[in-house]
Amino acid sequence: MNLSKALQRVRFEKGMTQVEVAKKAKITQTYLSQLETNTKKDPSKTVLQKLAKVYGVPVVIFTFLALEETDVPPKNKHLYVALKPIIDSMISELIKN
Repeated sequence: MNLSKALQRVRFEKGMTQVEVAKKAKITQTYLSQLETNTKKDPSKTVLQKLAKVYGVPVVIFTFLALEETDVPPKNKHLYVALKPIIDSMISELIKN
């Protein structure tokens, strides 16, 4: 799982800066930067909920985007590879709206 890339992707797709997001989520820009660069791991559920609210997406979106091929059991990798582009596209549309 790579939550840092997921958080960064949603912010980029929303066209927001770290400063904007941090201010709206009532966290520091430094903390958001640390989450996005993976120098701080495992944010609290509360922080994820705040970020999801700012972005206007369900928290589960972060989980879907954080999932990597190495997280999937070998017997299911073919499904992951087949479905990942479709799910990514759907999530991008959800984020943009």
